[in-house]
Amino acid sequence: MKSVCIIGAGPGGLVAAKTFLQRGFKVTVYEKDDKVGGIWAFPKRSESDGYLSSRTPTNLSKFTVGFSDLSWQSLETGDSHVPMFPAAAQVGQYLELYRDRYVPSSTFKLQHRVVSADRVEEGDGHRWKVVAETKADGTEPGDPAGANTKQQLAYFDYVINAAGFFSKPSIPSRLIPPSETVKEVHTSQFRELDDLFIERSSHTGTNILVYGGGNSAGEVASNIAFQLSSSQYSPNAATHNSRFEGVKVYHVTPRPLYAVPPYVPGDSANTFIPLDFKIYELKWRQPGPIVSSSGPLAPEVAAARYTAIYGVSGDQKGLGAEALVTTEETTPYATLSESYAEFVRSGLIIPIAGRVSGYKEQDLNTVTAIVTTKDGTSTLIPNIAASVIASGYTPTPALSFLSAATKQALSHDPTSPRLPILLQNYQTLHPALPDLGFIGFYEGPYWGVMEMQARLLAARWSETGGEVPPHPDESLERLRELRQAMGERRSDVPQYWFSDYIGYLEEIASALGLERNDDPFPSAGTGPISPARYLASTDAHGEAMATMADLEATLYECENGRFRARAAFRALQGRWLVERRVESKRVGLPPGVFVGTGTFHPRAPTKTGVDLEYLYIEEGDFSLTTGEVSEASRRSVYRYTEETDTLSEWVVCPGDWMYRDHELVFGEVGDGACTARACIERSRGLGVEDEYRTDYLFEFRAVALGGVEVRFEIGREGEYVSVAAYRRPGEVVG
Repeated sequence: MKSVCIIGAGPGGLVAAKTFLQRGFKVTVYEKDDKVGGIWAFPKRSESDGYLSSRTPTNLSKFTVGFSDLSWQSLETGDSHVPMFPAAAQVGQYLELYRDRYVPSSTFKLQHRVVSADRVEEGDGHRWKVVAETKADGTEPGDPAGANTKQQLAYFDYVINAAGFFSKPSIPSRLIPPSETVKEVHTSQFRELDDLFIERSSHTGTNILVYGGGNSAGEVASNIAFQLSSSQYSPNAATHNSRFEGVKVYHVTPRPLYAVPPYVPGDSANTFIPLDFKIYELKWRQPGPIVSSSGPLAPEVAAARYTAIYGVSGDQKGLGAEALVTTEETTPYATLSESYAEFVRSGLIIPIAGRVSGYKEQDLNTVTAIVTTKDGTSTLIPNIAASVIASGYTPTPALSFLSAATKQALSHDPTSPRLPILLQNYQTLHPALPDLGFIGFYEGPYWGVMEMQARLLAARWSETGGEVPPHPDESLERLRELRQAMGERRSDVPQYWFSDYIGYLEEIASALGLERNDDPFPSAGTGPISPARYLASTDAHGEAMATMADLEATLYECENGRFRARAAFRALQGRWLVERRVESKRVGLPPGVFVGTGTFHPRAPTKTGVDLEYLYIEEGDFSLTTGEVSEASRRSVYRYTEETDTLSEWVVCPGDWMYRDHELVFGEVGDGACTARACIERSRGLGVEDEYRTDYLFEFRAVALGGVEVRFEIGREGEYVSVAAYRRPGEVVG
C-alpha cells in the first residue's frame, strides 16, 4: 500500500485525504492546530484569534464553497438555516462534518507541525522523510519554541502540501517607525473599532487610513465604515458617538476598485442572482470543448472582463470618487462588498489614488499620511489616528519545511509572493519532483478546483490516469514570464491569475473521464458551475443530487423574484433627496409639499433573526397650500431577513418604541423597474375603518437604484394621496 503525507487539514487537506483514502492509499494528515478547518477552524480561543471573524461571510455562494459529496443541507438541522453566503464559523462546521463522514480520526496527527520534508534516495527510487514536532503537554508546537517539544520521524512515498497559500499575513516594511502615535494593524487583525486604536478614548474628527488595492482593502474599509455608522445610529449610540463622531475612512488604492455586491442582475428584467451564478454560467463560454486560460490577459479579454464588471457596477462616476473611475478598458480589479459603493457615495469612505509612501508626525495622537500618485505628485491626508494594511498574505510558511534543494527544484523565488514556485498539471506538480503534490497553492483557490486537483494527483499516483498534456499557459517559460510581469506590476496581469474556474473544472474532468451533470438545466452546456456537477464513481451521489436540487430550486426562485428585496434593500443605503406631494380631503391631514432629505444609515440589527438593518432619518420642510412652512421629520427602521427574503419598515414613535408598519411584497416588473406593495400589519391609528395602500416603484440601474417612488393612499376615491419621489443628490428630482 502506497503512503501519502498530507500537510494541512484545511479544505485542501481534507478533500485530498478523502480522495486518497478512497483510492486505497495509507494517508496521514499533519495539522499544527488542534482542530481541522485551517483558516475556517472555529471556535478559536478568542474572537481575535485567526485571520477571520466567525461572522465573516464567504465571498462566493454555498454552491461554490463546498465539495461534490457533501451538501450544505446536511448542516441544516431543526430551525438552523444556512444562508446563501455562509458565515466562516458555518464553513468550519461544514468541514468538521466532512471529516466525520469521510476521514477517520486515526488519519490525523493534530497539533503536529511539520518542520522538514526531505526527498531521500531509497533503493532505485525516492521516499520522503518527514519530521514533525509536537509538545509533550499537548499545546500547540512552536509557540514558544523548544518548551517540552518532541519530534516524530516518518517516511512516505508521496507528500502533498495543503498548508494553504494564504499562510500568514504579509506585512510590508513599516512606513512609520514604532511609536505610541498611531497603531498599525493588518486586515486580519481587525474585528472591532477599538482594535484600531492605541487607547479607548475619543477619536472625534480623526481619520482611519486603509491602504491596498485588492479585495481585502475594500472589504475592511466597508467593515470599518459600517461599524462607524452603527456606532452613531444604534439605540445605544449615546455611549459611542462622542468617541467616533466625524471619523472618516481614507482608502488609498493604486488602481480603481469596482465594488461588486453578492447579488447581481440576472438575465430577466429585475431579477437578481448570487454573483457566482453570473460569472460561472456555462452558457457564456464558446461552443465546443472548453479551453482554460491563465496568466496575463490579452487586450480583447481584458476589455470583455471590463465590460462584464461595468455591466454590474456601472462606471462608478456617480459615486463622486475619481480614484474609482477609469476610461481604460484594462484588467479590472474588484472588491466583493455590499456596502462599499454607497459608503463612498455618502462620503464615509474617501478613496484616494496612489500608494502610501510615508508619514509625518502631526501631534501626540495623529500623523499625516503621504500618498504618491502615478505621476509622482504627492497628496497629504491629515489627522490619521489609525492605519490598516490590506497587503494580503504570504505563502512563505507553507514552504518553510522544504529544503533549499527542493525549493530550487521548484524554481522558488522568495521575492515573488504571488508566484513563489512554478507548478504545472493545473498547479499540482513540478516535473522535477513528480512525487510532491500541491493542493490549492495559488491565489484564491476554489474548492471545486482543489477537489479536482486531489482527484488528478490520486489518479496519477495510483497509475490509473491523471496524465494531462502540458498546458501552454503552464509551461515553465510562460510561468517565468508571468512572474516577471507580476514583479513589474504590469496592467495586463489579472487580480487572480489562475482564475478560470470553469475552464479548469472542465479540462480536469475531461482528463479524468468525469461527465458533467446537465440534467437540471434547460439544455446541455448551461447553468452555473458547481462541484456537485462533476462526480467520480466513489462519490456520494445522494449528497450531490441534494445540492443540484437546491441549485435548481434557487434558480427557479430567483427567476420568480427571490433576492429582489435584498437588492432593493442594498441599493437604498445612503442619502436621498425627497419630494413628497400630498393631496388630502381629510380634516387634520392638510395637503402640501415636503422637500428634504432621507438617509438610510446602516447599523447592526436590533432584532433577533434580522440580517440587515437601516435607521432611516428624514428631515425637511413641509409647505402647506396656504403658504405656511414648518419643519418636519420622521424616523423608521428598515429590516431585511434572508431566510424569508423580506423587507419591512418599522415606524419609530416618540420614546423610541416601534411597530411594524408594513412588509413589502415585490410584484410586477417592467423595463428597468419593479413594483412592490405594502402588506399592512396594523392600523396606523387614523381610524380602524380606513383602507391603506402603499405602492413602491424601484428604478434599478444594474445593482443601483436610479430612483424610488412611494405612493401612499388612505381611504377611497383619493381621500388622502401622498406621492414621494426619491433621487440621489446631483440628479433631478421629479
